[in-house]
Amino acid sequence: MNMRRYTVLSLFLATTLVLAGCFDELSGGPYEGPDRVGFDIDLVTRGGPDDPDGASASFEQGQTVPLGVDLIGPQQSNDLQVNVSTVSEPVYNIKEVPTDTGAARIDTTVLAMPTTAEEGVHYDLPSSFTIPADSSTANLNVDLLSGLASDDDPVRLSIRLDGNEEQGLEPATNFRYFTINIQPN
Repeated sequence: MNMRRYTVLSLFLATTLVLAGCFDELSGGPYEGPDRVGFDIDLVTRGGPDDPDGASASFEQGQTVPLGVDLIGPQQSNDLQVNVSTVSEPVYNIKEVPTDTGAARIDTTVLAMPTTAEEGVHYDLPSSFTIPADSSTANLNVDLLSGLASDDDPVRLSIRLDGNEEQGLEPATNFRYFTINIQPN
């Protein structure tokens, strides 16, 4: 190998190694926290002007809605059972935020409002679903029933991912709730 090729190859390898090290530093390296489960980020963050925080969508009754769910952490060699429930009371995220004056203010964000839909009339929701072995995604399929008359007001189905304590699977704080507004057709 001539000297010029050796120099170019050495510079390429050195640059690659430096950039790879910087990338690990910037990205924080591989995720090493507890296994968590949350609704798909695209699903949760697609809110519009009426719902800037996302985490909800409207669907007409009489269909099955597949809600994407992601495993945060390494894929497992066994199936993971994810428990699901509905929200019966408002859920808030309350945090203290420092101000310019050195004082703090309390910011409150609504994460989920109570379900107003009736199970078996407006929806069927499984109590759990499975993320298959060697995968990091699954769909939670929600059946929207035809329980609304065409002139009824929409009803709300607020879904909570509960994880699975027995399998060490925790819900992700920011991606734990999703609300379906069921519309009459």
